[in-house]
Amino acid sequence: MTRTRTFTALAALTLALALGACKDDGHPSACSGNTPTPPLVSAWPHEDGRTWSYDFISLSRVDTNATLVGPGETILPPMSWLHDRLEEPFVAGDGDTLRGRYGLTFDGEMTTDSGVTTQYLHEEMLVEERPGPADDVDPLLVLLARTRPDLRDRLPAAALAAAKSTADGFARISGPLLLHGYAFAWEDSGYYGYGDISTHHSWVFMERDLEVGTEFSLQLVPELADDIFLYGRVWSRGPVSGLGETRCDAVEVMYVIDLGEQFAVDENAALEGVFRGYVYGVNVFVPGVGPVYSQERNHALFQTAYNPTGTEVFEAVFELTYRGSD
Repeated sequence: MTRTRTFTALAALTLALALGACKDDGHPSACSGNTPTPPLVSAWPHEDGRTWSYDFISLSRVDTNATLVGPGETILPPMSWLHDRLEEPFVAGDGDTLRGRYGLTFDGEMTTDSGVTTQYLHEEMLVEERPGPADDVDPLLVLLARTRPDLRDRLPAAALAAAKSTADGFARISGPLLLHGYAFAWEDSGYYGYGDISTHHSWVFMERDLEVGTEFSLQLVPELADDIFLYGRVWSRGPVSGLGETRCDAVEVMYVIDLGEQFAVDENAALEGVFRGYVYGVNVFVPGVGPVYSQERNHALFQTAYNPTGTEVFEAVFELTYRGSD
């Protein structure tokens, strides 16, 4: 990966956003009436030098009730059911809670290993006063290195190295996926990511318009597998506070990533059963401000990527709350 960096000196402006960005702030009269649907281009300002900073919390635990079944017997839960689960409290395992800071900055251009030159959305992570996982690698490929060992021999070396370096730390995740950095592009039809496997879109943040109910989907890494998909929907619009005023046009986008079937094996590489992994969550965008909140939950057989005897299903939550922009 190569990139050209452009630095812009900007004054810092600290803002705070209440956790649960799409919830009513207790003053419904501030958002009475119909709020016009904002244009798609306004949802994520993307001029070079624009910066967002967040507080994050990462939680994880082992799901001891996961059921392994036979090939073809797993199904993906409905998006509405998964959205409801985001409202449920998550209890972490012992020692599996981390806090820190996360930042995103549009910083010049980059060229992916597949040869696409586009904007570089640089991400930085500080985990409890120490540096977090390194960026400059497609986060989706890192996740696949952790959850789909059957694909490892076709993944880039950088993704494998990043997955190994975070396998035993950072609450078993390498950072957010639903709101991530790397190769970013605003195009007339939406906001996209590009990766290192091909010159096609590797990700969709939003597409077409911001009308509630608008749906989009993308087959992820079709060069590697035929069962990994991203599904998205504009879920709601509503008020958000903490930006110096109550904004009535916040847009909540729901995502589900189907990781396909994951195969659990024993120490002799004999098949013990099949599990369907998935990632789900929401991003909240305020037009003219950009992404102000993100929550994602991972439900996957993380251990099988580097430990063939691991059959535990790990559940992990990564939550970002906006602090401000430069």
